[in-house]
Amino acid sequence: MKEIYLNERTPQIICSKFYNAIHDVRAHCTRSPHYSNLLDAMNISDPVVANCLIDQREIECVLLIPTSKEAAEIMSDISKVPWNCKRAFTQQADMFYPDPHYRSYGGSCGLKAKFLQVSVTDTINALEEEIRTIDNKKILS
Repeated sequence: MKEIYLNERTPQIICSKFYNAIHDVRAHCTRSPHYSNLLDAMNISDPVVANCLIDQREIECVLLIPTSKEAAEIMSDISKVPWNCKRAFTQQADMFYPDPHYRSYGGSCGLKAKFLQVSVTDTINALEEEIRTIDNKKILS
């Protein structure tokens, strides 16, 4: 790996047993009446992939909150943090950790997160528009 990646960070190697059914994590998923957790929001058809994300990133404990203002309000007050919530992400790709060790990290260079959209149709339309814009720039160049 070091020969291929040289000074770059090498990929993580995951060694775990593969299961043909998704882990039952209902007992410890984070739940909110207003927001989805990442596992519920994702459509993962392969149980091995789902289990890997559950095991490695605890996606059932990650809340999706649309704005940083809402996320800060919820995650900075331990009485408002949903049970078993370990992290929250916003559409701007900001990440929040809950109180009592509240902290937040800004998203990637102010870019809007592409895959936390509410509507799949809106996301497809935005990506198609992005392709048209790139094609037009190629024609003009």
